[in-house]
Amino acid sequence: PKVDGLNKITVLSDLSFEYALISEVEKSKAYAQQELDLAQQLKDQKSIASGYNDLAIAYWASGNLNLSLDYNLKALSIREKLGDSNLIASSISKIANVYINQTKYTEALDMQLRALRIYEQQSNYQNMALLLGNIGVLYRNIANYKLSYQYYNECLKLSRKHGFKHAEA
Repeated sequence: PKVDGLNKITVLSDLSFEYALISEVEKSKAYAQQELDLAQQLKDQKSIASGYNDLAIAYWASGNLNLSLDYNLKALSIREKLGDSNLIASSISKIANVYINQTKYTEALDMQLRALRIYEQQSNYQNMALLLGNIGVLYRNIANYKLSYQYYNECLKLSRKHGFKHAEA
């Protein structure tokens, strides 16, 4: 069956993500660019942000952190205008991951704490647990073992309480 419009954008997004997961970054980039182009033709802001997000993931997977950051910031800007706090937090988390890979730990920590506040407001315990663990890793990377332990412990408690085995591990 023929797929078009917003359904095609969803398919292109899924393809881009799946190819990024298996390190087929050129295919991932190509599908993400097609997604963005179609979203821009349709003038659908949420889909445009998704296209930028998927390009950010593809470029992150290819090791081009500067382009990944640029695309993440574009996605974040649109998502902030749309007011979708879950997608805002998702973009912020991806920006933090870029900063971590650039060893910009202070910037990464600021972004992760910002995303954590959003997830706390939503009572999104699963993403809270993952971020608490990530923040623990960041503090470990900068040799602040006391705070690292505190965040790991919070992650563990929250994960056990809600049965999040991945975050608990």
